[in-house]
Amino acid sequence: MIIPHVSFVHSLPRLLLILSAMTLGGCGGTEEKPRGKVAVTVTFDGTPVTEGQVNLQSTTTGEGGGGALNGSGVAEIPNVAEGSYIVTVTPPIVIVAPTEPGKGPPPPKEFANIPEKFRKMDTSPLKADIVDTANDYSFDLKK
Repeated sequence: MIIPHVSFVHSLPRLLLILSAMTLGGCGGTEEKPRGKVAVTVTFDGTPVTEGQVNLQSTTTGEGGGGALNGSGVAEIPNVAEGSYIVTVTPPIVIVAPTEPGKGPPPPKEFANIPEKFRKMDTSPLKADIVDTANDYSFDLKK
């Protein structure tokens, strides 16, 4: 049996061409999901929550998105794929400025208006079903 000699130098361009075609051609054949815009209003006992982040996470696809709450307690999240999502609300990340020598840092800011159960996917009772049009949700966070 004669085994033809194939040079790596000669086969590399073919390999790159095949890989490029698979990547550009969408080898997996996945179809783009319809997407919608989401607006989430968050209140705590009727008062807008104006600091924090609203996050959407799909437990089936892993897709998600998020947006910061504004002064009216609304987070707008564009381009979210259709599907069912768990909604979490998290406090903002607070960066503490350096203190003067000999002084300790200030106490951390409390965000009592975002109860712990709404901060994690495994404990948040908030859900959203997104469709390819505008999606408006309102959640009142209660302990």
